[in-house]
Amino acid sequence: MARCGCQGGCSCSVQGSGLVRVMGNGSSGTPFTVGLACDEVAECVGEHLDAPLTYSGATGQIGFELSQDPGNLVSIRPDGGLFVPTAGASAGLVAGQAIAITGSQAAGYTIAARISADAGNSLRLGTDGGLFVHVPQALQNVETVSFANVTSFTRNITFATPFTTVPHVTVNINSGAGPTARWGARAITVSTTGFTIFLFSGALGETGTWASVPVSWRATGV
Repeated sequence: MARCGCQGGCSCSVQGSGLVRVMGNGSSGTPFTVGLACDEVAECVGEHLDAPLTYSGATGQIGFELSQDPGNLVSIRPDGGLFVPTAGASAGLVAGQAIAITGSQAAGYTIAARISADAGNSLRLGTDGGLFVHVPQALQNVETVSFANVTSFTRNITFATPFTTVPHVTVNINSGAGPTARWGARAITVSTTGFTIFLFSGALGETGTWASVPVSWRATGV
């Protein structure tokens, strides 16, 4: 019977070379035993393996080499076996934090950033496909206003930098002294390039005179 090495604690000599070993001395206590050198057999088999089979001389194990080509769905599962997902399966793709996966195995998958729908989120997808944080454009200034004996006053404002959409504009009279206490202010004819400050008397027909009264405005994009 072919064996690898002596068993049962015997003392024997080893003769022969290559893959075949003759052990024992022919006596009744240690008869000749013809066997195979296990390590050499494994190494010989391993050296003659073709892809996708592989052999590790360090561990003596035979395994599989998985292709690195794009789209390969073969994987080694925890039980050690090869696994190919069925058609239409996700092929192991699992959406996670901030990642969204759409499509199918047959049509192909698209992996993209998942943008939160929470209120106030300023993260957006740009026209170039990249992510960017949208910071609303804002412009502001203080105008010095003077006039005499009028019931209303207007001043046209041109934005130093045009907005991409019509902004929200607020106007405030930065004073409560004298006749300004009975006047109001608002923004009219607002566009992407500017607007008009409209100051008006709060008392019907009452005129007013201002001397260097500060009026502030702020335009905020959406």
